Order: sequence, then structure tokens, then C-alpha cells
Amino acid sequence: MKFNTLLLDPPWPQPAGRRQVDKRAERFPKVSLADIERFPLSGLGTRNCHLYIWVTNVLAYEKTAFRMMSQAGFTFRNRITWVKTDKSGKPIMTLGPWFRFATEYLLFGTRGSAEAGSHSLPNVIIARRGKLGEKPWESYELVQCMSPGPRLELFARRRMDGWRVWGNESGGDDVHVDWAPDRAMSSASGIYNDERHLWR
Repeated sequence: MKFNTLLLDPPWPQPAGRRQVDKRAERFPKVSLADIERFPLSGLGTRNCHLYIWVTNVLAYEKTAFRMMSQAGFTFRNRITWVKTDKSGKPIMTLGPWFRFATEYLLFGTRGSAEAGSHSLPNVIIARRGKLGEKPWESYELVQCMSPGPRLELFARRRMDGWRVWGNESGGDDVHVDWAPDRAMSSASGIYNDERHLWR
């Protein structure tokens, strides 16, 4: 089965500074950017497909996501910004090398003649931060308004109504994806393997 909408939240490697701030990040798998870039994305979507990829405030992650899009035949269209808030609606900040981070980005691309489901959606999500790595309900609502089913979430952490899932935290995969970082053969160096360069 192929899908009209793909949503990814890859297991991005954590820079050393973040790992010291939140030890819970240690439970996530350790993979390189080269491993993520080799994810077999192309064959999962239909010819006319929408693609969303979550990235944090690290330029190397955005560059990897853009390469993933291009390699799978997608054209980048928009960057959707999630402003993370607390109960009162104020931004929640984490550490950063210059400014403190209060956002994540959802990169949107299309392939073929996939059409917009709406022309009245904003490119910003203002929503409370949940558990570590968990994305807000509002992001799923936005995707469902813009993009057609069937929909597949990759690296899923929970099951959402109207979505098929693949991911080791989702409680069982609905599709088979042949990808395992420990089998990936990587000849990449520098930015892929040295976390000191991730902030650049």
C-alpha cells in the first residue's frame, strides 16, 4: 500500500549540550544523519503525495531533511513553525548556543500534482509542549486539513485516528519499512559523525 501523505519525526542525533540538559533523550536510538538520509522514503508515497518532516533548531537537520525531500522527488513548499508554550500560553525555552529555542519546524513538500486541501491555513502552530518528542494534536489537525489520506506517520510515538503508523514507540507497525541504522553503510564524515558540528 502507498500513501498520499507522509509525516516523519526522525530520531535526530542529540547535540551534547542537549543531552546534558535532558537525560530522557538517552532512551532514543543513536543514529547518524547519514543513516536518516538513507531512509527509504521514495517508495512509501504515491506519485502525487504530500510530505512533512519535523526538524529542530539545528541547520544540519534541515539540510538533511531537504536532501531527503529532493532524493524522493519532493519539492519543498513551506516551513511550518511550532511555538511551544506552557499552560499560560508563554513560550517554553530550551538551551541554545545564542538565542534560547522555543520552536520546532515542520517542513512541507509535495510530489507530482498533489493539491492543497485548504488555502486558509496558517504556517504557525501555537501549542503546549507535551512529553519529550511528542508533537501537538494541533499539528495533526493541520496536516489532515491540508493533505489527503491515506496517511502514514513514520517514527510514530502513538496512534492517531485516521493514520497508519511505523515506529518503535507506536505499539505495532502497520507497514513494513526496510531500514535499520545498524545495517546502514555510511562513508560520511565531519558533520554527520561529529556532534560538535551540529550547531553550525
